[in-house]
Amino acid sequence: MKDDFEQPDGVVPKMTGSFVTEEPKKASATTSDDEETDEDYFGDSSVGASVSGPVTNPAATYLEGSDFEKVAQPSCQMLGCTGPIPNDGSYSTLSATLDNKACNQIFVPMNGCTDNKGYPMGMLCSVCCDCANSFVQEMKKTFGYKSNIPTSTFN
Repeated sequence: MKDDFEQPDGVVPKMTGSFVTEEPKKASATTSDDEETDEDYFGDSSVGASVSGPVTNPAATYLEGSDFEKVAQPSCQMLGCTGPIPNDGSYSTLSATLDNKACNQIFVPMNGCTDNKGYPMGMLCSVCCDCANSFVQEMKKTFGYKSNIPTSTFN
């Protein structure tokens, strides 16, 4: 064990610049009418008048106006799984709404069975959930639904 801390070779750099003490002067060129400014973007929003800046919590913003705690949990059924298959992007997941049910395929990773070692493998499973009326009614109260924000915006 060394008793003293060894100093690294080299020389401490010296500051050769200066600090800016005044605001930089703005260019005198005028902006054209087709350029968007932050004021145009946030002030005259096509999403809604309540957007006043960047959305930092999308769930809270777009679900505003709803209370999902009072919605009963919809019933869901797993239709089945296929695999094991590699998680290499060679499969495509599908989603659909059939007979008042929302259905989706999900990939379930199985490498937890092997201490998360080896090539990613898993099962491709199909799940359908009932489109409960209480859920639909609550979704229709949200800012995102009223503003016609497509779900694909968040993917």
